[in-house]
Amino acid sequence: MATILVVDDSSDTRVVVRMALEMAGHGVEEAGDGAQALTRLETEPLPDLVLLDIRMPGINGWEVLERIRRNPYLPSVRRIPVVLFSAHVTQDDPRLSQVDNLVVKPFRGSTLVAQVEDALRR
Repeated sequence: MATILVVDDSSDTRVVVRMALEMAGHGVEEAGDGAQALTRLETEPLPDLVLLDIRMPGINGWEVLERIRRNPYLPSVRRIPVVLFSAHVTQDDPRLSQVDNLVVKPFRGSTLVAQVEDALRR
């Protein structure tokens, strides 16, 4: 069982994602925005994977991703798999090279779980 940090400003989306991941046997932690996610990533134990929305108020998902990948203080944070889930990204966006998988909203629970588990296996 992996612990997944779900970062999305929509509480409805977080509920749906939590249900799908918990049914697959994973633990879920939630962050309602980018600042909460970054604060969570400053404490041990770290989650096994971050599931990250792109469009959020304040610190958006791209900035969270950049901070994860370039964290100078905790090298272990840089190695955490990140799966983006968003309706607002295209497959040719060069920033996608920094993520482990992409789930396009709207999504099926089974697709989300498959992409998360694929990223965890890498």
